[in-house]
Amino acid sequence: MQKMVDRWSLRYVEAVTGVGHETIRKFIEGETERPHARFIEAYTRLYWQQQKTMRVAEDGSDGLPLVPVLELRRILPEGLEEAVAALKATFDPDAPSPPEAAALEKWLLRLVNSAYGAGPHYQKGKRPKKKE
Repeated sequence: MQKMVDRWSLRYVEAVTGVGHETIRKFIEGETERPHARFIEAYTRLYWQQQKTMRVAEDGSDGLPLVPVLELRRILPEGLEEAVAALKATFDPDAPSPPEAAALEKWLLRLVNSAYGAGPHYQKGKRPKKKE
């Protein structure tokens, strides 16, 4: 984030993330112990866009980062209808498991481990106790 602010400006980063410039300054200077999840998401989205690894959805909204999207395309069959059918068959208890099921499970577990392994998640409304 510091490099982005140095490269452009604090006000520019504020405009593209939607996060206030004072919040960004506090984050950069280390005054923020644990940023709010929506701020982390905004910083991450900006980073992905700057690195040209963010896929933008057709409606103009942010999509998924390209790396997981490309991995998923390697796992599922080619073509949207075939990929959707394989995905539905994976979660249908009455249908036989498609050959992609094991690879898809491994991919999903990596995403879940990545999402939940990123740091502590606090319950809403509860702050962690300060260390003495």
